Amino acid sequence: MAELRIVFWNADGLSSQKARLFKTLLSQRRVDIGLISETHLRPVDKLKVSGYYVYREDHASPIWTAYRGLAVLVRRNVIQQLLPVPQLQTSYALGVEICIERQPTRVFRRRTDSQWLMSAPCWTRCCPRCRGRLQRETHGV
Repeated sequence: MAELRIVFWNADGLSSQKARLFKTLLSQRRVDIGLISETHLRPVDKLKVSGYYVYREDHASPIWTAYRGLAVLVRRNVIQQLLPVPQLQTSYALGVEICIERQPTRVFRRRTDSQWLMSAPCWTRCCPRCRGRLQRETHGV
């Protein structure tokens, strides 16, 4: 992979029109990873993007009003898997592990700040899962 293109967007509610615009951006800019915050999607709402795995963390109130929400979209040609994220008290997160130059790299989106996080691997240790055998997960597709 010559370069990795990542885009972050605070959607403030992912309407169908905003989703179409984001899909256009992904395609035109050849984005590999899209991180979206404030999706405001309910678990029953659809978010499918051709050529991407879509992972989501949705939140809805007891009366089924959607609020908050995260989405991570990863191009299908990127070797990746969904990361387990522990339950947090004051925030929530969603992350994937991708393979760059045969090394695992973790990409997270946290709700408590306006930045996404990328964690580089420990270069003294190789991850056996990333040596071309990292399984692709399809949760949320």
